[in-house]
Amino acid sequence: MRPFITATAFLYLLAPAPVAAQSEMIETCLYEEDEWTAALAACDAAIASTDDPVEQGRFYLHRGLAHWELDDQDAAIADQVQVSTLRPEWFRAFANVASMEFNRGNIEEALEWAQAAIDAEPTNPRAYTEMLYIQTVGEDPESCAPVGDAAMAQMGNPYDWAFDPRIDGDLLINLADCLYWQSRTDEAMAAFQAADYLDEVDSRWLFSSMAYLSLYAFRDYQDAARYASQALNEGDPHITDVHLLITAQGALGQFEDALAAEQLYGAVLDMEDDIEAARNDLAWWLYLNADYERASGVIERWVAAHGTSELRHERIGGTWDTVAHIRAAQGDATGAVEAFEFALARDTDELAAERRDVYRSGLEDLGIAVGDGDEGLVIALSECAALGAACQLFYDDDPAVQAAQGDADTE
Repeated sequence: MRPFITATAFLYLLAPAPVAAQSEMIETCLYEEDEWTAALAACDAAIASTDDPVEQGRFYLHRGLAHWELDDQDAAIADQVQVSTLRPEWFRAFANVASMEFNRGNIEEALEWAQAAIDAEPTNPRAYTEMLYIQTVGEDPESCAPVGDAAMAQMGNPYDWAFDPRIDGDLLINLADCLYWQSRTDEAMAAFQAADYLDEVDSRWLFSSMAYLSLYAFRDYQDAARYASQALNEGDPHITDVHLLITAQGALGQFEDALAAEQLYGAVLDMEDDIEAARNDLAWWLYLNADYERASGVIERWVAAHGTSELRHERIGGTWDTVAHIRAAQGDATGAVEAFEFALARDTDELAAERRDVYRSGLEDLGIAVGDGDEGLVIALSECAALGAACQLFYDDDPAVQAAQGDADTE
């Protein structure tokens, strides 16, 4: 996915319990999450106050979190290991060590502790959370499938996920990521929606993930625009959400809204739209609808912000291709040829070869002879650019082209 914006590995905190009968010392140890030095001192005293392994386990667990927040990582892990000895049937300490080792870059150790969390409480769905997270952000995210299935076997009907006290938001978003990588998109969306109901995780990230899934998995542009708008309302705008919103609005033919968003978030696009290429998507939709003037305004703003980049990437090559087509349609044949050449130069090697084949095929369909090598191709592209809006060298599988052609067929 993502895709999909990644979630950070988490440390399990204890759910609040009634504290009326607890001393101030114990309350500070268990529930203080701002003054970590005070929490550490309180946990030291709380540990010394009892021989009960259940109570000591609670105090060691929170003292370990205090050590972590105070950047004493070795002591933090040692406390969590002590909890796992005192309460081997409790998954929380195992999961915490997994999270801590992952954050220290010790992936193999993190995986071992994540498995220990599952082994400690195999019937508790939350025990699977760390393993899901580590696998889905790793090099082989599809490897999460067995763990995801095992967690879901404990979770019951997806309609009940938001109401099951054994299930929390962190589990749901990591499970959703896992399901996405398996192309089990309906189940992934169900997990995201349950997490949304619980309102326990980063709302911006959650809405962004739901927008991405709606746009690219379901082609549900209405939901994609709605979720992207919600993500953008959660704080400083993120380029991914701007792209999702503009692309969904363009796909819906809501060009006025998309242009308004492009203007509203112009500063973000100027800074970060080189590869994301939201302006490319909007300009392409406008171009396919023969709105060449506004398409030109949008795409030339991309050129002004990112045209000097020498980075090679499929999105940059594709954006230069959009520039070329729009310039040709606007009668700027020289600028169009320059952009065609940039499209070939800024693609990856593999995609540049593919683009050459598309150009050659399209040129031949237009009755333009193509000479040998890149020199012959550029000469042919010059002839094409001189045709103006008739110079159309499209990929057969471009969904935007297919949609535009479908609209034209029904008119």
